[in-house]
Amino acid sequence: MKDVWEEFGELADVWQKDGNLCIKNSEGEERKMSIEKYKEAAAEVERKLSNMMHHDITIKISKNTGAWNKLAWFSDVRLSA
Repeated sequence: MKDVWEEFGELADVWQKDGNLCIKNSEGEERKMSIEKYKEAAAEVERKLSNMMHHDITIKISKNTGAWNKLAWFSDVRLSA
């Protein structure tokens, strides 16, 4: 597995849809995290995101499946430095 951290920009929205935790930045870009596949991690990420609204964030992208699209998925989040 290869993890990569990438700047995502200012967090503008967080919601759940179709079993995913979804985020959107101020530029309108969206990423998602499977709640079912990452149950405990998704709950922790959602807690972190609740304190990051309107702040610049960095997202972790983990390539752990063959059908992986870094423009669709994320696996963790932190405030940008």
